[in-house]
Amino acid sequence: SAQYRSRGVQATMASRYGRWTYGVGIGYDQRKLLAPLLSPIGSLNGITDESYYLFLTAGRQLDADSDLSLSGYVNYFDNGAPGASDVQSAGLSAAYSRRFWRGLTGTAAASLNAFDQDGFNSQLIGSALVGLRYNF
Repeated sequence: SAQYRSRGVQATMASRYGRWTYGVGIGYDQRKLLAPLLSPIGSLNGITDESYYLFLTAGRQLDADSDLSLSGYVNYFDNGAPGASDVQSAGLSAAYSRRFWRGLTGTAAASLNAFDQDGFNSQLIGSALVGLRYNF
């Protein structure tokens, strides 16, 4: 059976200023495939792929019962497998939350995510959510 050896580093910072909260992070990951030489994928033993990413977030308390948050990311995946292409991705999201009564909270959120890989159609995916939550 094959497995990966992973290494990486990530740095994050988050803070608050008045009603605002914000954060930023950056990271790097490296994976190395460890496969038995006599296995069907033995020729891929030692292949290394890498990922670089950046993410940002900000939020603001609008009043005592509601808040708004925004976040985004960019990512680059350097595929080390022979003949495989690299992948770039990015996304944005926004959410609004409002506390209606005691433990009842409503949320509305939307996001857009984009992916691009050589040899494949680029993709843009949108999603939305509206929901209620009750905490006991």
